[in-house]
Amino acid sequence: MRKTCFLCYGNNKDKETFTYSEDPTNLRGEEFFVFFSPPRKESEAAIRKLFRSAIEASRLGDPVHYFQKVIESFRTSVDNLEIDEDIPAESMVVIMIRRERDAYLLCSKGVEILYHDSEKNIEGPVGILHGVKETGPGDRYPQAELFEKNVADYFRIYRFKIPDGCHSLVFAPSREFIGQNIEMLRDNLFFPSTIPENTDMLSFGTDQTFPVMHWDIEKKAKKTAVKQKIRRKSMIRSRAPYITGGIAIIVAIFFIFDPFDISEKNDDIQSKGLLAVQDDDIGETEGGSTKTETTGSDTDKKPPVSEKSPTIVRETKQGELKEAWKEKFESPVTSSPSVLDGQIVFGCRDAFIYSYGTEGTFKWKYKAEGGVGSSPLFSGSRVIGADYAGNIVCLESSSGNMSWIYRGKEKIITTPRLMGDMVIVGTMEGNLISLDIKDGKRIWAEKLGNEIWASPAVSGECIIAGTTDGSLVRLSKTGKIEWRVKPGGGIYSSPLPRGDIDLVFFGSDDKYVYAYSISKGNLMWRFPGGSKMRGKPETDGKNLYIGSEDGMLYAISFAGELVWKADLQGAVRSKPLILDDMIVVTAYNSKTYVLNTGTGKVIFEYDVESPVYSSPATDGSKIFFGSNQGYLHAVSIGRGAL
Repeated sequence: MRKTCFLCYGNNKDKETFTYSEDPTNLRGEEFFVFFSPPRKESEAAIRKLFRSAIEASRLGDPVHYFQKVIESFRTSVDNLEIDEDIPAESMVVIMIRRERDAYLLCSKGVEILYHDSEKNIEGPVGILHGVKETGPGDRYPQAELFEKNVADYFRIYRFKIPDGCHSLVFAPSREFIGQNIEMLRDNLFFPSTIPENTDMLSFGTDQTFPVMHWDIEKKAKKTAVKQKIRRKSMIRSRAPYITGGIAIIVAIFFIFDPFDISEKNDDIQSKGLLAVQDDDIGETEGGSTKTETTGSDTDKKPPVSEKSPTIVRETKQGELKEAWKEKFESPVTSSPSVLDGQIVFGCRDAFIYSYGTEGTFKWKYKAEGGVGSSPLFSGSRVIGADYAGNIVCLESSSGNMSWIYRGKEKIITTPRLMGDMVIVGTMEGNLISLDIKDGKRIWAEKLGNEIWASPAVSGECIIAGTTDGSLVRLSKTGKIEWRVKPGGGIYSSPLPRGDIDLVFFGSDDKYVYAYSISKGNLMWRFPGGSKMRGKPETDGKNLYIGSEDGMLYAISFAGELVWKADLQGAVRSKPLILDDMIVVTAYNSKTYVLNTGTGKVIFEYDVESPVYSSPATDGSKIFFGSNQGYLHAVSIGRGAL
């Protein structure tokens, strides 16, 4: 039974790369995968020869010995002047040998390996994979014998055991490639329900071909555990008195001395993750009249902040959140639902915008030209949505029929905003654009930065938007930039303006929550969090609520003082939902929480089948949100809590 699979992505995977694989015929058989990608067209013939020699070389014995043969073939080619000496360093080489659970990898040094554990939401360099060992194979050769540099400057060897669960390894051409395509990788590769069976299911829009390794053996591991439990049942019964006494002693020692310090190890692993951000959020921001004074100055002030407050201890009552209904889709539902008059609209990464009744009745669906991570927005009898292909569409809310479409070329993940008779949308190329709501014609566009992930906000007669390169920008209704500041980190958290107190709130990748003056662009205060602050802020009129990447939910006063914080043990990238004296939060640890807004105490919690980006919405009787495994959930709170 195959435990792993390799897939290759990129527009040139069938043109300029060489791939070979052998699947094991039985559980103890060997799995073999070879991927060579030449750096230049003129080196293709030489790389093809090296590729063939790698396939034909004997793999008997230690896999590391086989890897040395492959390296030797590169050395020989250089010595014989068949290829330029830079070719080994510039080529992308990935070879894997797996024997049962032992996996061996040979990679050219330029390959950047990104690891993802879908169960625990651990993501980062391959080094965070438990038990992985990295070596440089250069010890076998003197430096003068192989190229002009030591062989370790060209290749790396990794060895690890295949663990249970759903995991992925992306072998990227470079670190820059990961940075430019990380959102795309997360969208398409890191959720168990979306691992494709063939490479035709995904289009990555890049000429750089790269392989991805997947494995998922959770079910087999569980079945084995059950069988072992049954086989040992009689043995356990016969030895129960002795085992019970031994366990009691061990448990006592464990809790007295805590020899393994488990909590610290888990925290350390989580802190190394390169976690995704929420694509979208919902709801109109509160606004008021503001002055239109222009100032472009940044500030490095450090206003007083509250550093200390106890973390709330969770006393959760299970079972109070109850499933009303749920609907399964083919792709993740990271779009946040919008609810109006008994109707829900939301996007799905299967390239549809869907409409359901709040009781679960299907109404209509609209076929977009790309995945939909943006949250649709109700505007009277219309729905405004956007897709990954860069299109913005206006639909009739009753039928889903299209009223107009704006065909852009820049990917959109932000939620559209309304400003009078204009629709405001940010794009992944860093542009903020304005459309006429009547016909979808563009009114203006303004380049603000590298990318706009955070949904823009409207406050009175101004627009406020953040960029991933760290700019917070205020624009007039005509698109004129009125001020720009750079707080100190990338902005993935959607700004929340409060015109009545002249403040706009947002989180930043420098681990702070900021409050700036809407009118002047001055820093009023900043609050330190424990990790990147990528959650979307919300307020109940008394406090600000925002989640962080380390799983903390913070309640902060409008003066920047900590009221409370609650450890939800899973990254919070969604926008909280306020329900009277309760706050509903979805998290990336596959849970939804209901907390008391005054104390931060977790009242109820609800288990979901997968991590959640989607922000919750409500119709007054149920809570709605999507999941990364492709469900739209409708959840009721028991005992008339709503």
